[in-house]
Amino acid sequence: MNDHDIFAWQLGEAQPASPTSADPAPTETIAEFDTSAAALGGDVLDLRDLLQGDSPETLSHFLHFSTLGSDTVISISSSGAYAPAFDASKTDQTLTLTNVDLCTAFALPGATDVQLIQELLTRGKLITDGQG
Repeated sequence: MNDHDIFAWQLGEAQPASPTSADPAPTETIAEFDTSAAALGGDVLDLRDLLQGDSPETLSHFLHFSTLGSDTVISISSSGAYAPAFDASKTDQTLTLTNVDLCTAFALPGATDVQLIQELLTRGKLITDGQG
């Protein structure tokens, strides 16, 4: 059983954000994101082309997760500019998983970015160049 959807983004789709920019980062909405493991038909986020210079140890420099109501919002810095900490002005792409709370779906209440990234990788739900 491998009927999952793969949601992929290309580097050219990200818009460099800057504190002086009047244009917000592009936002994509994914409805009905299946949180099951990819091997069981769950959906997959393919960020290989969007993230530049990532490694398993640095993915939290590229991805930040937050919950807004019943949605999970994934803020992305394609250049890894969230080090040493998340800075919304460094976001150049935003993904919203509607009606999906990843912390609840993965039974990880209060999970950190690192924990959510690891769970996505373990479940085969996140594809990056640097995942090892």
